Amino acid sequence: MKRNVRNHEEQRLLPIKKNQEIGRSKKLVFFNFLFLKLKQNLNLKSNLIFFLIGLFTSNYSFTILFPDLTEPSAHNLTKSADHRLAVVVPFRDRFDELLLFVPHISKFLNTKSISFKIFVINQVDNYRFNRASLINVGFLISMKECDYMAMHDVDLLPLNEKLDYSYPSMGPFHVSSPGLHPEYNYSTFIGGILIINKQDFILTNGMSNRYWGWGREDDEFYIRLRKANITVQRPDLKDFTTGNKYTFLNNHDENKRKRDKKRFLKQKKESLAHDETGLNTIQYRIHEIKDMFIDKFSCSIVNVELFCDRYDTHWCNMDYQFL
Repeated sequence: MKRNVRNHEEQRLLPIKKNQEIGRSKKLVFFNFLFLKLKQNLNLKSNLIFFLIGLFTSNYSFTILFPDLTEPSAHNLTKSADHRLAVVVPFRDRFDELLLFVPHISKFLNTKSISFKIFVINQVDNYRFNRASLINVGFLISMKECDYMAMHDVDLLPLNEKLDYSYPSMGPFHVSSPGLHPEYNYSTFIGGILIINKQDFILTNGMSNRYWGWGREDDEFYIRLRKANITVQRPDLKDFTTGNKYTFLNNHDENKRKRDKKRFLKQKKESLAHDETGLNTIQYRIHEIKDMFIDKFSCSIVNVELFCDRYDTHWCNMDYQFL
């Protein structure tokens, strides 16, 4: 019987051809990946240096955690007409302020017979503070138990009993509105304390994740609300004789704790540009969730590690400011 045998030359070249094909396949995958990165980088008009940095330093082990909050079964509320408020506090290294905040806001809301839970979203990574991303994380966690949220600064304490924290059925309600907030008084300001229901926050896809450092994330969120045809409601200033000096207590000490207002390279220009990041792109890791009592008033401390895509928002890390 005649055996089918390859000649010596074919046998010698077979493993070489196989290795060459594997090599070409790996190169093709790499260049496709590189092309997609470069395309996104050019669309975002980022600095090429940081594109290369981000390409090799981004941590892709993070997962996007976005539960389906549109279904009634996604949270633990009963079918009654009652609502529950999530007081979401973006937080880092302000425990002296937190010691005052938790008892104060608890007593204030109890006098109004509002059902609530306080979520302190504590950023534990080494990146610059990202208030908007922490609020996104707080929303995703808290809406399993609550159906509306107060985006609440830890250093702003309500004093006037007329301030309303009830369910905002007519649209987001800006508690610390211009004319009442102790520092800011421009017409599009929605920072400090904003109350919003679950449906409206989902319609805007939450807040942008590109704001590292202090400021501007609220202004961008105002634009998102306008584009979603959602009108912000405000208190009637005629009902407040306390004005902007005695309606709130601003518990922030600027001399003790400086705000990170630094801007470098293209941060100012790019952070103001419209982007589509938000609830459906937030990437983070929960380290732990612990319940804590302060003067017998409870809050949940959520330790969160945020993800920074350095080829996109290289300003998340101040190590690059010298470039």
